[in-house]
Amino acid sequence: MHGEQYILTADAHGFHVDGREESYEVRWSDIREITTFKRDLLTTDLICLRFRISNDEWIELHEEMTGFHEMAGLMQDHFIIPEGWQDDVMLPPFAVNHRVLWSRT
Repeated sequence: MHGEQYILTADAHGFHVDGREESYEVRWSDIREITTFKRDLLTTDLICLRFRISNDEWIELHEEMTGFHEMAGLMQDHFIIPEGWQDDVMLPPFAVNHRVLWSRT
């Protein structure tokens, strides 16, 4: 999902991802787990969020997607997410820094 341009919109019910090749919608109530991590892109890092929808289905979003930061703000309205999660995943640079932000279990 990194190379293609995606537009991410979110509202009180969930988020919608529109891309040239694919589009999909995720309801907040369908999410079972939320994780965050960084991808090392050699000269920069890319902050990502992954949403587990079922045992084997994950949706991955990243900060370069239009609407990512607005969606992340709305996500915090629907789940108990640790304060400062973005700062925690940013440092140290170029480390994966994988964290579970929320789980239904």
